[in-house]
Amino acid sequence: MKPAVRVTVTGAAGQISYGLLFRIASGAMLGEDQPVILQMLEITPGVKDMILRGDSAFNINRQAIKDGMVSLEQDGIMKALQGATTLEEVYRVSKTQNED
Repeated sequence: MKPAVRVTVTGAAGQISYGLLFRIASGAMLGEDQPVILQMLEITPGVKDMILRGDSAFNINRQAIKDGMVSLEQDGIMKALQGATTLEEVYRVSKTQNED
């Protein structure tokens, strides 16, 4: 299996990127056999302030969780429970995510 390609979109990306999300997810852009991890990232006012202050990634992540962010691992576990993937795949991908 091919390694997954990560695509992260923020509100700052505008309507053009949002219009491309379905094409990416459906395989129309990267191929139907290309696994894709789509991440939607909301920059809340609290997270924005921390970024501008130069806070640590750890603290920014904690703030994002407080603001309602669902981690890649949490989302993957929910998908595994729905039968869309396996826990092995979730932990393999989320481990890679945490190393980046």
